[in-house]
Amino acid sequence: MKKSEIKALIFIVFIIILFLINSFFTKIFTDYGIVAFLIFMVGIAWLLFGLSKDKSRYNKDVCLSIVIYVVLYYLLIYLIGFFTGFNFNVYDTSIVGIVKNIAPIILTIALSEFLRYMLISKFKDNTFLLILSVIAFALVDVTFTFRTINYKDFGSILESFGLFILPSISVGVLCTYLCIKTSYKATILYRLLTTLPLYIISIIPDFGNYIWSVLNVSIPIIFLIIEYNFFKKNEHIFKRIILKANAYKKNKITLIINIIVIVFLFILVGLTCGLFKYQLVVIATGSMQPYVYRGDTVLVKKIDDNQKKNLNIGEILVYYRDDRIICHRIYNKVESGGYIFYQTKGDNNNDPDNYLIELHEIIGTTNHKVKYIGLPTIWLAEIFE
Repeated sequence: MKKSEIKALIFIVFIIILFLINSFFTKIFTDYGIVAFLIFMVGIAWLLFGLSKDKSRYNKDVCLSIVIYVVLYYLLIYLIGFFTGFNFNVYDTSIVGIVKNIAPIILTIALSEFLRYMLISKFKDNTFLLILSVIAFALVDVTFTFRTINYKDFGSILESFGLFILPSISVGVLCTYLCIKTSYKATILYRLLTTLPLYIISIIPDFGNYIWSVLNVSIPIIFLIIEYNFFKKNEHIFKRIILKANAYKKNKITLIINIIVIVFLFILVGLTCGLFKYQLVVIATGSMQPYVYRGDTVLVKKIDDNQKKNLNIGEILVYYRDDRIICHRIYNKVESGGYIFYQTKGDNNNDPDNYLIELHEIIGTTNHKVKYIGLPTIWLAEIFE
């Protein structure tokens, strides 16, 4: 082993030991402590190994394919989510909460991928160092999730291994390959596009831990296979592709935009018409102010007959009444003759509604809203009326 490779070995092992201690034994770093440490390690790596120039001709093509595949992936899983259901994000999705959550993650991803590229570009022919680097950066990757893991029983350890560690290794293999073939730009783009939406979007598909684990492990591997086949093309074929690149890219981008628009319209129509487990309902009055205002839209989760019988006072109910959809809060629950009825009241109304709601009139419940997007629907309705 060369002297420079020995230095790289010590460098990578040091990262592994430090983050093993931080993850499993005692917390050494805060979120921004990790950022500071990575800045320090980038500086040391620059002094020890230098920085290889990015000479790859594939950067633009790989980055474009990353954007396309990630967009299609999220469209697919959210489309499936309309059938499986959604869960509300455990992270704070307010503007302040998003900034607070993603700032250290963006910095950590950018610095760790830059550091990965610095090492791999110098030692890409040393398989042992490549394997160690995958482990090292996987430990850095899961640092933000390790703090939520419970190690008290074997089952939780296995669950954490499937949900966090295996996906991080899978991503590490992909990023290592991309660093060999392109540069840190592609890996940073991939990591950001696949990580940040989970901290920004307020609802996520309800697939269960097992399906999420399978997806998070398999998606990077699938993309790795796609990119491997791309790079496997000989130089002659690539030159022909370069000559037609502009027209090809324009056609590809146009096709992707058309697919996105069609899928978006399908989802929007399905949500509005109630084809899925969730339905969008526009609020037409101010009876539920200040929770929702006229022109706001609520996301209604449809419920089955058993769930309809077990609703609690205070929940927001969406139901049919006199050919209208009404969104009011449950004020009272009445049981009579073996049947269950609900009385509701608008938050902005002085008195409860003067009728009882039967179970077959109930659409579902809601606790999620989007402001203002229903106003055009109300304006159009008023024009036609």
